[in-house]
Parts: sequence; C-alpha cells; structure tokens
Amino acid sequence: MANASATVFLSLSLTFAAACSSKSDETTATTSSTTSSTTGGGELVTCEAFCTAILKLACGKDEKATCLAQCEQNAQSIAGCSVELSAATACALPTLACDADGKANFDRKESSLKCSKEIVAFESCATCIPTGDAQSCHSCSATKCCAERQAVYADASAVDYATCKGACADPLCADACDAKFPSIQQKKSATEACEAMKCLVQCGG
Repeated sequence: MANASATVFLSLSLTFAAACSSKSDETTATTSSTTSSTTGGGELVTCEAFCTAILKLACGKDEKATCLAQCEQNAQSIAGCSVELSAATACALPTLACDADGKANFDRKESSLKCSKEIVAFESCATCIPTGDAQSCHSCSATKCCAERQAVYADASAVDYATCKGACADPLCADACDAKFPSIQQKKSATEACEAMKCLVQCGG
C-alpha cells in the first residue's frame, strides 16, 4: 500500500473496508487544530503540533504554512470525527518519514499494522460524511448508502481485516485477506449494489 500524504494530517483511508466501488474515488480524511486525543495521556494532537513534527524531519520540500493551511481547511469537512481522527493520528505519528520526493509521509503499511483499531474507528465515524466534490462517488455514497457503509465497519472482523490488508504488498495477499473475511466482502458487495442503484452516474456506472 502506498504512503499516505502527511500534508493533509492523516489520509489513511481504508477504502478496502468500506468506500466506493473500485471504479470510484477514495475517501481522504483530515483533522482540526482543536482536535483532542484520548491517547498519549490525553494530549492534544493539533495541526500546529503535526506540522511542527513534519518540519523536524527536514525532508526538504515541506512548508509549514502550507501544511497548516491545508490541515485547517480540511478540518471543516471532518470535524464531527475529530476525536477519532486525533487518536489515529497520535498512533500513526511515529511512522512519519521522508519519501523520495522530499516530503514527509506516513508509512501506510506500518500505520495500518500498528493502528488498525484507531483507523477503523475513525473511518467508521467518517464514512457517512460527504467530503470534496458534492458530485463525487464518495459524497453520493456517503449520503445515500450510509447504512451499507457503516455495516462494514460494524462487522466484528473489521479490525482484523484491516490489519490483514495493511500487511499486504501485492494483489495476491490482498485477495487472500478478502477470502479470509467473507462477511466483510458481503457487506462491501451490499455497498457497491447500493452505489450502482443510487449513485450510478457519480460512481461511473
């Protein structure tokens, strides 16, 4: 799995668990400068603290002003899940590292393995929040297929599934995880069926 962009604070979307179908766009989540965390002794994970952590890595192409602006702007669309996102971010922060392009990024694999529980909790909260383009597949699905999307995260094996997928580096591994958790696949199929019926245009038919 690819690294997630650190400039939007946290973008560890588990689209393999619940999101639009494979033809559609992914969910990207961000957080607010006033987000509080229940981890790390109750300390706040703020945009200021996050962007400062990025700059400490001195990757070369990160700019604090840009990081802060993006973090604050995107916070507005996901504020209802700020506590869950902060907990996931606090867990994933140690995985930040410089990439080949000179920018700080979360290590997607390490974060998924270490923080599956926190990420799934955040995604469960955020899955029904329309973000970005109002005409996108995600926004339509979040609005019209909310119950189906939430059902994936409510599955008892959701965290185990996320952990399994997080360890994968190739399609064969991912397929094996899919086969191992059939109840997740059933719920994903229900989401895709809903999208095909209610979001046909937005999700590409």
